[in-house]
Amino acid sequence: MKYLAVLLIRFYQKFISPHKGFRCAHAKFHGGDSCSEAVRKIVVNQGLFGGFGNIKKRFGECTLAYHQLIEQQDKRDDNEQNKKSNRCGCSYHNTKDGCLQCGGEACGELSCSGLSRVAQCNIHLPCSLDW
Repeated sequence: MKYLAVLLIRFYQKFISPHKGFRCAHAKFHGGDSCSEAVRKIVVNQGLFGGFGNIKKRFGECTLAYHQLIEQQDKRDDNEQNKKSNRCGCSYHNTKDGCLQCGGEACGELSCSGLSRVAQCNIHLPCSLDW
């Protein structure tokens, strides 16, 4: 059984994993071995059934790493949206309803329809945005 499990993991690593387009969340967040490699090592050292608890633990840690990566990406996206500025020195930030608000008087007027997306806000600026 151990041999078959290792063979299937190797098949996955060689023929499936390279084509899926992303890396294991645990390996991306923490570095080190991917989950498939970590599980392969567990199976080699402890067997499929003997290492079941450690395999389950690793997949749980990978799930947590995935959620941490999503949270980091959401924070980066929020920071990028909040840091957008234009050539005349005006800075903008998102309001609670998702509209942009001007951070300087040189920007002109800003009016928002109250809808929840930036694209639905009406922004009137005397200068051009470079974003």
